[in-house]
Amino acid sequence: MRKLVLVFVLVVASVAPATALGSIDRAGPPLADAGLDQSVTNGTTVFLDGSGSRAPDGRLVGYEWRIETPSGGSVTPHDGSAARTSFVPREIGRYAVTLTVTDDDGETATDTLYVDVERSKRATTSRPTTAPPSTPPGGTTPPTGPPSTPSTTTPSAPTSTAPTRSPTVRGPRLVTGDRPLTGMYAVTASGAVSSVEWFVDGETVSNGSEFSTSWTPGDHTLRAAVTYSDGATEMATFEDGTTGVVADPRPQPSLSDVGTDGGLTGRASATDEYGNLQSVEVSIEDIRTERRSGSLGTGGTAAFDWTDLEPGREYEVVVTAVDSRGQTATVNRTVVPTAPPEVISAEFVDGPVDSYHPEIDPGRYTAHHVLQVDLNGHSIEEFDIDLWAQKPESVHQVVERSIEVSDGTVTIHSFWAGDTPSTGSPYSVVHQLSLRGSGPTEWVNSGTSNFAVTPSDPVIRLRMRNDGARPVGGDNSSAGGPVDFRETVIIDASDSFDPDGSDLTYIWRNGASATNRDEAIGRLSGWENGKLIVEDGTGARAYQNWSAQQTYVPSVHRTEVIGNGPYHPDETVQIRVRTQRVQFRRNTADIEIDAEVRGARGSVVEWTELRTADENSFAFEGTLELPASALAANGPNATVVLYNADRPGYAEETTSLPTVELTDAPRVQRGTLRVDDRRYVIRELTSETTVADTRAEMRQLRNGDYEVVDSTTETTGYRIEKRVQTQEEIIDRDTEAFDSSYHRRLYLDTHPEWTADGTEIERRRVANHHTEWKRSPSGGYTGDTRRVLVDPAEYVVEREYEYTTSEPRTRERSSYQCIPGVGCYEVTYDETVYVSVRHTYWAQSKQLSHHSATGSVRRTLVDAAEYATEYRHEYTTWSTVTERRYVASHTTVVQPARYEWRTHTTVSNGRTAKRIAKGDSDRRLGETVTDRQWTMERTSVGTVVRPAYTTEDVVVETRATVSGSVIRYRSDDSGLKTARVVEEFSTEFVSRGALDEAAIKERVRETEGER
Repeated sequence: MRKLVLVFVLVVASVAPATALGSIDRAGPPLADAGLDQSVTNGTTVFLDGSGSRAPDGRLVGYEWRIETPSGGSVTPHDGSAARTSFVPREIGRYAVTLTVTDDDGETATDTLYVDVERSKRATTSRPTTAPPSTPPGGTTPPTGPPSTPSTTTPSAPTSTAPTRSPTVRGPRLVTGDRPLTGMYAVTASGAVSSVEWFVDGETVSNGSEFSTSWTPGDHTLRAAVTYSDGATEMATFEDGTTGVVADPRPQPSLSDVGTDGGLTGRASATDEYGNLQSVEVSIEDIRTERRSGSLGTGGTAAFDWTDLEPGREYEVVVTAVDSRGQTATVNRTVVPTAPPEVISAEFVDGPVDSYHPEIDPGRYTAHHVLQVDLNGHSIEEFDIDLWAQKPESVHQVVERSIEVSDGTVTIHSFWAGDTPSTGSPYSVVHQLSLRGSGPTEWVNSGTSNFAVTPSDPVIRLRMRNDGARPVGGDNSSAGGPVDFRETVIIDASDSFDPDGSDLTYIWRNGASATNRDEAIGRLSGWENGKLIVEDGTGARAYQNWSAQQTYVPSVHRTEVIGNGPYHPDETVQIRVRTQRVQFRRNTADIEIDAEVRGARGSVVEWTELRTADENSFAFEGTLELPASALAANGPNATVVLYNADRPGYAEETTSLPTVELTDAPRVQRGTLRVDDRRYVIRELTSETTVADTRAEMRQLRNGDYEVVDSTTETTGYRIEKRVQTQEEIIDRDTEAFDSSYHRRLYLDTHPEWTADGTEIERRRVANHHTEWKRSPSGGYTGDTRRVLVDPAEYVVEREYEYTTSEPRTRERSSYQCIPGVGCYEVTYDETVYVSVRHTYWAQSKQLSHHSATGSVRRTLVDAAEYATEYRHEYTTWSTVTERRYVASHTTVVQPARYEWRTHTTVSNGRTAKRIAKGDSDRRLGETVTDRQWTMERTSVGTVVRPAYTTEDVVVETRATVSGSVIRYRSDDSGLKTARVVEEFSTEFVSRGALDEAAIKERVRETEGER
């Protein structure tokens, strides 16, 4: 029997693509696809889609969109780290949108699209299109596409892959800008998530699938623990497996210690909470700049001191701070430099003055100092003003200073006195003004003013210890005897003084002489007129005349009623009054004594001086008239008062008048009284005034009993002094130049013998060479060319897809068959087998749903890039460069210059003088030419009539008109009393002293005998 042997051979055929459209690198960087260019209308939302980007050998972990505006600025999209986002353009022109993608190996790729924003045209968005796949008939025919070469494979069982869960954190890993540094984070995970717990720097901070926080500056870690519904927990990190978050705020600049006096000073500072400050710069427009740069860490300061600025002009100061990430912050301030205040004048406006003494007129010893300052826009509150005497042991301030501010000028008045005459040199008062808080360029001005104290005249102070009168007997009684002015009058002048402090010499003249005990105590007879001369150590004198007779009042020797009573109450009674006899040695004595009635209505009808037989002896006698009712025993206390007419009110003698008997008659008295037209005779000092134009004339008038009551100083001219050089100065000068005032100041701080010496300015023309690329070789073509991209190439991204089909194959087979007993022979036949064939093709999307991607991706050129040739041109411009150098100098004086202030001219106007002195530093205000006058006054006592008075002691008498009715009261035999108005009356009332209305009425009733 022949045996048939069948042998099956499995043939595997691989199908390769017929044509290759691009190379495939399965281990390269990712492919970024930002999408196609777009054209939109301004204000229309632009949608961006980068989901077409791929990572051939892994997965994408990050997207970053950057949008540049037509003006060079930037726009932040809605979500700059998402695959799909959007933004709204606000400018006309072309926006450049760049997408950067990062894969899980950390490699990146970028792609840029352009958005043209038009003013009115509707936006047209172009998106990539995918052709619909062609469907093969019967389900086994290969799809239309690149042909493939089949390969036969042995079918294998399908492989099952379990899904993986890889939770990731999405959100910014670098947070910058202004605080708060806010970040939004979310977890992306596959599978059913039951809870998410967030950890910052190892501490639990929140729960939930999303998390928002405000970061503190610094480096942080962020993780999320994701728990699934099956109980499994995984830790989520960022897509690249990292957990770090950097919070870097923008630096904070500031401007402090700004001083504007005479320039501009201050400190520009910046702080950086992350510690990566790179530079701090302060500039004033395009004039000055100070900069500090480098790794400044958390803070830096740039100091500035700019002195050559225009006062009154507004300047813009800008402080700029930049960190290492390029974050920039600025602060601006408008400042106005001011000129320092200027002293206009500082001088004493009067003088010379007398020495200080508390008992003389302050106008004699007070020196008035006036300091005037032009504020130049400052306020008085910015000043410290100090005034002090160079010799405080001899000079002091007598009253508090006063300050006046008017029209931008401050005037300080101060008043000084010297204790003793300023011999040799005048007294000096120093003024110093400083401006508070003015920093390194603090303004201070000081100066010295002088005043002279001349020797003062002595001052006389007298006390009379007695009046020099004594009784000498006669006329039957000592009381009625004569008074003889032979008693010595004692005058004490020991209270006199010299304001200058020198010892006094007392010179007694006329009838006065010094006592043996003390030359300051004098004596003279009462009938003499004395004179005292007091002389001080410089020979200056004071004079005083006096007479004791002006204060003497004799006593009443006798009063008697003329006639016999009894008297009717309304009847007038006369009383004779006589004084003691006064006796003098010489007939030059003169005493005038007057009398008046007080306490009742009455008058002095006669008053004369009686000469007696004795030489130089006399008395006074007079007749008084009063109603009898005023002299009744139960009537008023009627008195007669004697006084010296030369000094009324100074000394008085009062004597009661005798009483008389009244008849028994009907009683008459005044009813209701009215007091009208009340007046007072007031003792008033009258003065005789004259003016002394010289000090000698003033002293002469003092000797004539005049006193200084006022003094005025009138400025008649102002001397302008000119500074004249009398010897030339020879100096040796060394200089150093610095590129900034700050460096010069550092040098000066360590070299105190050097001083700032202005600036040097050098100007030179500089050639500036420029290059520019143009499309044409004409002009300044240099021969250099370059190829530039005009229109970038356009690509489409294609992916490789695969599918498998089962196809029949026919082949010829041979076999040996053996038949037992016969033998073996070969048999040939055809055999049909089915093989599995793999097909692949490249397309932008798969053509049938059961096709699968192989993972290979390629970019296929659609439109080639366009390039143009540009030609390099050169041209030159010229500019002027100004370099300022700050100079410090050191001078050695070989021969000092000598100057003197000499009188140059005299002007009459003070403002003109100040303007001349202010406008020229070689001129100054010198002495003030003054004309001083003294107002002298000699006083005497007089009287005036006024409706009111201030004090009772100056009232001599009271006058008024008193009116009313006269009532008569009768009593009949039965005792019945009747009253009847018999008349109306009006009388003029006169009485010594000050009386009010009630007292006047009482005094009138007393004159009628009423109690």
